[in-house]
Amino acid sequence: MTDKKDETPKPADYGVILRASNGDVIRYEPSGLSLRLSDRVIADIAARLEEQGFRPAGSMPEAAAETETEVAAFPDDIDAWDIRREGDWLSFTADLPGKQGVRGFRREVAGGAILADTPGPLLGLLSIGGARAALASQRTCDFPHHVFAPADDIGAVGHAGEGQATRQHRMEPLREMTHEALVAERLLTHARATKGAMPLFFVRAETDTSADAASLSGGEALANFTQA
Repeated sequence: MTDKKDETPKPADYGVILRASNGDVIRYEPSGLSLRLSDRVIADIAARLEEQGFRPAGSMPEAAAETETEVAAFPDDIDAWDIRREGDWLSFTADLPGKQGVRGFRREVAGGAILADTPGPLLGLLSIGGARAALASQRTCDFPHHVFAPADDIGAVGHAGEGQATRQHRMEPLREMTHEALVAERLLTHARATKGAMPLFFVRAETDTSADAASLSGGEALANFTQA
């Protein structure tokens, strides 16, 4: 007795499941299904991927193109290298004036002061008092990229009760050395000598003509001190 052959028809190894007017959409083959997308769908997927930060291999991201332009515009009178963009900042290594030595620095892409790239938070050294609290010496700081005042063209000595401090989002190098700046400089000198962390300092002295503590507690200096 011989077995009957299975006469059930078998599907072809290759074929079309879905076809549109512009050609095959879904095909099958031994390795699986293949999907052919229209140019419009491909463009839509590419746009969505770009919105999420994905770009085709070999393409230059906009940030990279911007970085090349910004680096090219970086001042050529600064002994700096390894210049790179990190968000809104340009970071670089440099040998700049001051006793801090060769180290990392940063500057906003839009411009502004060059800051030492330091660990930890910005540290504030602020004071309030009478006119004597605003005494300053006309010399440069030993660590000019570590000690700053608000960028309001007033400097570390404050408004002396003759104006109102406004909120600032940038800092500027010191034009004079106040008591607070001298303290910051001494702390940095110690950190440098002991190979410790060298932070970034923000200094400001706010004063007015108050003759006693009671007057000082409600005067212009307190309002400016609070703003600082």
